[in-house]
Amino acid sequence: MVTFSRAGLLSVKFLGYSYTEGAAHPNSFFYTINIDMENQSLIKLEDLVKIDEDFAHVFRKGTYLSEYGEISPEWKQGLDDALNETDDAGWVKNLKGSDAAADENIYGIYSYFTDHSLVISVSVPHVLGDYVEISLDDKDLAPYKTEHILWDAVE
Repeated sequence: MVTFSRAGLLSVKFLGYSYTEGAAHPNSFFYTINIDMENQSLIKLEDLVKIDEDFAHVFRKGTYLSEYGEISPEWKQGLDDALNETDDAGWVKNLKGSDAAADENIYGIYSYFTDHSLVISVSVPHVLGDYVEISLDDKDLAPYKTEHILWDAVE
């Protein structure tokens, strides 16, 4: 699904699931790709956002999104608990590895753009949905934006 396409930036997210015979349950997966159409190159979160402990804190306070509708208080608490198992310093390391190929991205962290936000997806335990999407509003991103020219496409 194309989530953003404007002025040289294309963001696409891919959703799917897999099941291995004999497994306890199927697994959902989530992957994104951001493309600089002008330079025909892949764009990673780290190219567009200064990833530091302050950004990691803002990330963990973002808005959870769900394709299944409203997020219940119990589900939100489970997601909060899962994300808070890692401190801000740990999230800096994890977020800097985002948007890499699956074998290099052990935490399954991917990002994409919409018209008004940056969304970061993180793998979580199956009981919590296999992944969670966390939306960060443009206003929250302002202090962390790099000088990358593609911000002109988003704004």
